[in-house]
Amino acid sequence: MDDQIDHGPIIEQFEEEINQTDTFETLAERLFNKSADKIADIINNYQASQTTKPQDDSKATYTKIISRGDGYIDLSSTGSLKIENLKLKIRAFHPWPGVYTKYQISNIKYQIIKLLPNQKLQVEGKKPMSYKDFINGYEKGKFFLEKLSLI
Repeated sequence: MDDQIDHGPIIEQFEEEINQTDTFETLAERLFNKSADKIADIINNYQASQTTKPQDDSKATYTKIISRGDGYIDLSSTGSLKIENLKLKIRAFHPWPGVYTKYQISNIKYQIIKLLPNQKLQVEGKKPMSYKDFINGYEKGKFFLEKLSLI
């Protein structure tokens, strides 16, 4: 380790395929388990050989720190929101910070609606439900899902 972020020699690395149904949560769990299974061998091999590989810094990428606000979908500007990007965002931001918006799905008030993986969502104060149940239970449910191009 040195004073730079994600820098320095590599002791070991492996590739892992990201499945179409993976969320951050499922991928992180799979990577954790795979790493836990290999860590003893990695440490033993390193102690025996002290071998490392240089890291190609030209392939380094950086991102900002993700905050709760990054999951908010502004429905007034969804014209630039592509459906595939929204679906990826829902998977990437699950379970935190989550993808959510505010929408008036009934005549009462605007409510927070959290978009979940696997064609589910959760209305503020309610249990998660399928898109079908949402459409059946809320008069503006179908319009909301169409606005986001989720159906």
